[in-house]
Amino acid sequence: MDAVAARRTQLEERKNERVRELVQELLGAVSEADRILLVLREIEELSLQDLEKIYQTSQNALKVRLFRARQRSKDLIFDFHPDGSAGAIPDSRKARLDVMQLATDSGKRADF
Repeated sequence: MDAVAARRTQLEERKNERVRELVQELLGAVSEADRILLVLREIEELSLQDLEKIYQTSQNALKVRLFRARQRSKDLIFDFHPDGSAGAIPDSRKARLDVMQLATDSGKRADF
């Protein structure tokens, strides 16, 4: 039983490492403006109110920027995996956050 659990843990660690690599690749491929906005919102979990103060623009404008940054990110996922094998593109904010959070699970900030 311990060997099975250890193997499962090892496989999960490899999977998480691969996800971290893909997220870092993806964030490295988007524009600096998109990367900063996505990291602040999705990883740092800043509210729209906080981002409104930082960017000195309306929440509606930020929602549009976030939507477009996410769309460009989704497009890049298909560029990394043209056959669609990148796994399901997350449909919910929670799923996106989970995927991006894996990049920082090591207990220290990832250098995006």
